[in-house]
Amino acid sequence: MEKVELNPRLDHRFNRHLKLVGRYLPKKNEYGYFTLHSLTFPEIEISIERLKETFLNPERIYTESLTYAQKPDAHPKGYTRRYEVRRVSEEHTSQMTTCYFDGHIVTDGYLDVFLEENDGFNPNWFTHKVQRHLQLTKEVFEGFVDTVIFSVMFENIENFKWEIYRSGRIVEKKPYAGYHEDIVSKVNLLEIHGRDKWNIKMKITEDVITNIARIFGMDGIPQLYWNDKEELDYPHGMPGR
Repeated sequence: MEKVELNPRLDHRFNRHLKLVGRYLPKKNEYGYFTLHSLTFPEIEISIERLKETFLNPERIYTESLTYAQKPDAHPKGYTRRYEVRRVSEEHTSQMTTCYFDGHIVTDGYLDVFLEENDGFNPNWFTHKVQRHLQLTKEVFEGFVDTVIFSVMFENIENFKWEIYRSGRIVEKKPYAGYHEDIVSKVNLLEIHGRDKWNIKMKITEDVITNIARIFGMDGIPQLYWNDKEELDYPHGMPGR
């Protein structure tokens, strides 16, 4: 039998989350879908107090999608914070982050974040997304476990193209290679930077974005997404959107 740690899709917590995806992100076939999962093995008990100190604390900055998220949605096993965009007269959830009480954190959403029929995959944005998800993971799980199983999954990514930049502009797009698999790794919490180095590139972040580059037919990232001090470019607004 395949070990759950090697395939998080077999875990009951993963399947539970699919119910929220069906409710909040019903158009993933149209706009593409990414999901970042952090799972503890074995399961642990996270208190509401820990979540109020971290994930639910408006003073703690993680990503724009959390900074500008709606009021947290409570559900039996945790909380979800949703980022919405307006299209015509309707609000649509395009990204969300969920923390469960039993050792499961998920960041997921549409690849076409603003629902504007954009087929570009922005590696700058995604590098930052991975880094900040892992830092949230560290802050919520620290003191409970030493390691987590971290996975990156995509659906309908074949309709997207990796953006290559020059002078702050998109100059080329690399198409989908033809197939892909989930990216699953065991991460030691000590390898995740704390708030003193929140924007300094981590090795696990570089490894993940390098593996994603292969999904678009490249054997490595075509350019760096951090400066010579290893500070991620995305929070500085360059390059990209």
